Amino acid sequence: MNSLFKIAMVGLIPFTINAMGLKSMLNYTLEHNSNVKSQGYNISSKAQDYKSVSSLLKPTVDIGASYSKLDLDVADTQIGQSAVGFIKFGLNLYDGGKSKSIKRERRLRVKLAKLSKTDTIKQTLLQVVTLYFNIRTIEDEIKAFRFKSKALQRDYKSTKQRYNLQMITYDEVLKIKSELEDNKYQIEELKYQREEAYRNLSLLVGKKIKHIGHAKFATIKHLHYTPSSTIKALQTNVDILNESIKQVEANKKPKVRLEDTLSVYGYNDYDRTRLRNLPHTQNKISLTMTMNLYDTSTKAKKRSIIFAKRKAREQLKYNSEKERMLYDLARKKLRTQKVKIASARSALNMAKRVYKSAKIKYDNGMIDIITYLDALSKKTLNQALYYKALNDYEIAKANYYFVSGDNYRKVISHIR
Repeated sequence: MNSLFKIAMVGLIPFTINAMGLKSMLNYTLEHNSNVKSQGYNISSKAQDYKSVSSLLKPTVDIGASYSKLDLDVADTQIGQSAVGFIKFGLNLYDGGKSKSIKRERRLRVKLAKLSKTDTIKQTLLQVVTLYFNIRTIEDEIKAFRFKSKALQRDYKSTKQRYNLQMITYDEVLKIKSELEDNKYQIEELKYQREEAYRNLSLLVGKKIKHIGHAKFATIKHLHYTPSSTIKALQTNVDILNESIKQVEANKKPKVRLEDTLSVYGYNDYDRTRLRNLPHTQNKISLTMTMNLYDTSTKAKKRSIIFAKRKAREQLKYNSEKERMLYDLARKKLRTQKVKIASARSALNMAKRVYKSAKIKYDNGMIDIITYLDALSKKTLNQALYYKALNDYEIAKANYYFVSGDNYRKVISHIR
């Protein structure tokens, strides 16, 4: 017995080494999932966009030059050729508050991008957790059906021997063979489902996953609801629309600009006796105030944004109520899942006893093959349901952690 145990343990070592734990898997996902990485680039893009408007009210300096030449009928008092180079300093002293509003809007868009990334991370991690425990369920079901296959193979050999001794009819042999073939089909179907789940899991994690380990979430004791990144993002979107309204309103307010232009002139081909004391260097300071009195688009633009803001508020209200509802349901789901585990455990224990009794009775010819196969099938089914209840409980715990608004890194720390 000790030798067999050692051999079995040695056989399990490669699987244990290659298996990836759930905590490691989630941390790897944070670094390598393509959707998460794309959200990081989106944040960088929005940050640069904000940086590009952070100097709207700061001074501007421009340089330029021009050259002109007159031909044909040129008057004696005109200059045939002239050139000018200039340097111009400009400053918007007041633009109705539009620049400040644009800055606030761009800063809010950076915040929105960060919240969007957090939302994507939580959704992705929950998908990974769900697939992880679904795979555990499938693998447990495969074990249950393989146990059933071994039992059926033993029974098939036994019934063939009894048939050869003319103790039973060939119908019993055929019924066990049919059940055995059906069981093989179930195993192959489960293997396909496992392969599909592993591929989807590998895509999410960003690494090929072939084996997974065993993991559980810590028991939940005290957990309070806080609005998620989704709700915060919807509120931020409302704030962005408020800034958009301010920008439209700024079009109707006065704008004041200060400019100082230093110009250097050069002349050629002109009558120097008529044109004297031409300026060669000039400095011009101008202070300009403008105000829009009428246009056809500002009013419609403002109304369009107002309607968009109303829509965003209704979305915020609906999703806030929905999220709170999902939180309450997730908490109740945990209690329901515990009851299902207890019920499934009880049903499995009962099915095991029934199968054990049916096996003895069938071997002694006290019950027919249909009754025996029914007991074996119920044992297999109840075993699969029990495993599923255990794994669904872990998914329910993860869902409760995430829907509560808990920080995703804190959720990962709850894995045991």
